[in-house]
Amino acid sequence: MDKGYQVLGTLTHLDRVLPPEEFIRIHRSFLVRLDQVTSFDTRHAWVAGQRIPIGDAYRSKLNRFMLFPASAVQSAPPSKRRHRATQPPE
Repeated sequence: MDKGYQVLGTLTHLDRVLPPEEFIRIHRSFLVRLDQVTSFDTRHAWVAGQRIPIGDAYRSKLNRFMLFPASAVQSAPPSKRRHRATQPPE
């Protein structure tokens, strides 16, 4: 990982505003850019040379997305789809 960013806000907010076809939440502490994921197994993803844990709650979403990238974003229920935020998080 070349750069670090300090952001005021939550990962949940970033997860909502970043393009879902480019970024995915894989752990409560990690949101990653999909084109940086080089491999993954049941417990870890390798992102830009770093081993990142995959949280139990996020594992099926990552598997679904990596197998069927186009349909994974569109198949989410309406309440779970990401929308570009126009207001700051609550």
